[in-house]
Amino acid sequence: MSDVNPLNRDKFTRTLLTTVNPKDITNIRRVKNLGRLFEGLQYRVKESNIQNNLKEIEELESTKEKIKKLESKKKDSTKSKEERISIGKKIKSEEIEEKRLETRITYNKELPFKILDNVSYQISNQIDSTLDLEKILCITLAMHPRKDDENQPALSEERKPAYFSTLLCAMIRFKNEKSRFKNEYMNKVYQRYNENQDSDIKDKKLDDLIKTDIYAPIIKAAYTYFISMQYRNTKELKKKLDINLIEMKKSKGNKIKIEELKKKNNELRKELINESKINAIKFLTESKDVTTHKFNHQEEKRIFEKEEKEKNKFTLSILKSMYSQKGEMGDLIKVVQRYTNLILPKEPLNPEDSPLRAYDNLLISSKTNKRDKDGNKLDEMLLHPGYVNQLLNMMGAYPIGIGLYVDIGEGILDKVVPTKLFPKNPFQPVGKKLTKQFLNVLPSDYVIVSEKNNIFSKKYTGNLKETNFSTQYDREGIGDLFWKLCDVIGHSVDDGKLFQIAQKWNLI
Repeated sequence: MSDVNPLNRDKFTRTLLTTVNPKDITNIRRVKNLGRLFEGLQYRVKESNIQNNLKEIEELESTKEKIKKLESKKKDSTKSKEERISIGKKIKSEEIEEKRLETRITYNKELPFKILDNVSYQISNQIDSTLDLEKILCITLAMHPRKDDENQPALSEERKPAYFSTLLCAMIRFKNEKSRFKNEYMNKVYQRYNENQDSDIKDKKLDDLIKTDIYAPIIKAAYTYFISMQYRNTKELKKKLDINLIEMKKSKGNKIKIEELKKKNNELRKELINESKINAIKFLTESKDVTTHKFNHQEEKRIFEKEEKEKNKFTLSILKSMYSQKGEMGDLIKVVQRYTNLILPKEPLNPEDSPLRAYDNLLISSKTNKRDKDGNKLDEMLLHPGYVNQLLNMMGAYPIGIGLYVDIGEGILDKVVPTKLFPKNPFQPVGKKLTKQFLNVLPSDYVIVSEKNNIFSKKYTGNLKETNFSTQYDREGIGDLFWKLCDVIGHSVDDGKLFQIAQKWNLI
């Protein structure tokens, strides 16, 4: 076999190596690349790829055994000179194959964690700037196709980890500006440079430290959680769960069947969580011995390994919180997870307009005291009210990146995209307006959609001129009266047109 460098033939490596510096790429490309990088992780945990990796390890062991036997033959004094030369050539050939396999195996082992490093680097560099956060969250939702696009399930799966990670880190950032988490590791990081009297140096160091020691491990934990759902065993369980939930919807009114399906649903969920947890911890454990860092001396290596050990423990604790959804971090994760699932819905479990219902959904889930048949509280179903309020205050009632139709009077209908976090009034989104000329005129000024504007219609016939507007926003009658950039520029999301919109809206 020829000694081909595996870096030259892996389809995900180009993406990995060309997205190292987040300052060198546009936010549109960043969102797409983060999706592609997750696709790369999906490929790594495919059963066929896992089997290929195991096969290569077996081949390496077999090759090493061959080399041992050939070396033993070469030492045999009864062999002629010609025979020993021939054996030497075979040994050299096998050693080349051994080196090729070792390179390939090392590469396969390291690549998933290089991807995780790359992803965490890109996302963590966006958290400090509210403007960067707005751009990433806005573009991710704006690029998300509607349910009639056959790519929606795949794109939802690819882009959800980045959206969830970004939102989770943003929530942690804004919470820590007011009060700290009761997390020993996080508090140690925040306190590490607090004694420095030079505030400029302190702030710079602290910012970098938070990115590498807090945000990066959280992002890695989140991606590990999502990738644990991509193994064959968990994908099969998810499929069964989806089928069971569809059956529950179809069986509405049949109490006996509903109870049976609920019981089955709970069993499947428990099994899915257990299998996913096993996959995740295995994946994370494999990463602890992987490092691409080069050290100048042993002391540098010792300090690095000590810090990495602490970070790995923190990552594992975050991962466990994602499964238990208990405690301070678990409560926050549950809120962000629910919101992400509503913002980037994947059929058949979410309705088309779930991004617009996210505000109500979270509020209801944080206030309703659900009880079982014996009257006992089902606290595990509730969302933490404090974190719900924090998230909804940040996002408003209309998530940034969604398209809204606005009636500005006299039958004139405008298109608006909310693009700003922390609106003063959650029902008055701040964003950019798309005029009747659509792509021809894209004002860069922000607009505040007043409550007196009718954002949604009770009835929507498909013809904007024939739309009947209600005088007030009817929360029960949302209907289909919202739009996406994908509708304007085509489901394929033409990069040129999207770039034009993003550039004029200052989203680049």
